[in-house]
Amino acid sequence: MRVDIERQSQFPGCIGFLDGINIVLQYGPSFHGESYYDRKKQYCLNLQAISDSHRRFTYIESGFPGSMGDATVFGGTTFFNRPNVFFSQPDEYIMADKAYRITRRCMIHYKEPLASRMIGEFRELNKHCMEASVIVEHAFRVLKNHWRLLRGLPIYI
Repeated sequence: MRVDIERQSQFPGCIGFLDGINIVLQYGPSFHGESYYDRKKQYCLNLQAISDSHRRFTYIESGFPGSMGDATVFGGTTFFNRPNVFFSQPDEYIMADKAYRITRRCMIHYKEPLASRMIGEFRELNKHCMEASVIVEHAFRVLKNHWRLLRGLPIYI
């Protein structure tokens, strides 16, 4: 798996691509519903996932309220809190978009204002990071197209 990801992304040590997505709830939660209300004015759960270069999920965790940001939610996941369970080599890491924090195990592209001043190699690196991070977004699209109920989850909380 690591070899495929390294070959496609051209980032040595990369083992996956991280992102979060909100899963819409058909019914508003009866307890603390405001915490499930997101910026798009809908009730939802935040789902964090890591995919490989073939758009297959290698890690998924959900259950967090939709109003929470991706970085905050990821900080509460098992993956974040017990990284030694998921990484087999000291040089391994995952790639994420700029909604996340840089850690020893999570690489993101440059944020503003540095990104707007970038020239040469830094601009190319940022472009390459963003292109690689799109892989998990494609995996989410495949997931929602295959499991249409994820567009409006019919559960009561």
